[in-house]
Amino acid sequence: MIWRVSREQFLCHPKLPPPADMCEQDYISLVLYNKCHFCKNVYSSIFWVFRKRFCKLCLKERTNCYDDFNEAWKKIPLKAIRGLRYIKMYNKIPYTEKYELHRYYLIEDINILYDEFIVLALQNRGNDFIGSWELDKQKKGNIYMKEISKYSKEQMSVQSTIFRSNMIKLGKILDSLMEERSIDDNRPKYELDVLYDCLDAKNAFSTTDQLLLNEKEINNMRESLVAVYPEIKKKHRKKGAKKTRANRNLIREIGEISDISEIIE
Repeated sequence: MIWRVSREQFLCHPKLPPPADMCEQDYISLVLYNKCHFCKNVYSSIFWVFRKRFCKLCLKERTNCYDDFNEAWKKIPLKAIRGLRYIKMYNKIPYTEKYELHRYYLIEDINILYDEFIVLALQNRGNDFIGSWELDKQKKGNIYMKEISKYSKEQMSVQSTIFRSNMIKLGKILDSLMEERSIDDNRPKYELDVLYDCLDAKNAFSTTDQLLLNEKEINNMRESLVAVYPEIKKKHRKKGAKKTRANRNLIREIGEISDISEIIE
């Protein structure tokens, strides 16, 4: 009760009630705790299908697509496998420049399903029973995926809002630094392209969709950019210009969208 009231009164999201079989405390912890469930890496994302946060490496280590199943796993009826919870990721097609979309399942789930199937096989269950079992698995899986998709959609909407807000804040940091002048010759103290490389070096673009940056974090980011600037300026080369321009254009475009939306509102 306390956790639900706290969420509804003090958090801007999530608005949806917890998924089935998840308590309010675990629900809030999943949303607010911004570290990978396994390695504690802060560069992580919520995968609502699996009800956990993963960094890229841990997600790769703990999931598998059907094409990469071992021979034992491929004995499981396909309909039962289709009932497992999954995410979709692209795989490069060998010897081409094309990519295919594949379902990725948790290895933990695959092993549980395999053990269940082996028990049924050892019990000499008939084909009718096995067929009914795999259809039931598929049906329950489809219901689960449809229900959990609501949370994924809400998360994407929230991340988009957070990303836009944080990018605007980062843009304002750069604007304020670019206004600073050298005492000696009144020239700008900072070069914009180098500042963008500083942001990249501080992984500012990797965390902009996680949590809203507060005033203290904004000030800390500004101070860290100033501190790292001399080192980055020495390393600054034309080879990094393309990425720098991409980051710069992204902040500028979001800033322009913000100006338009403020006028409309």
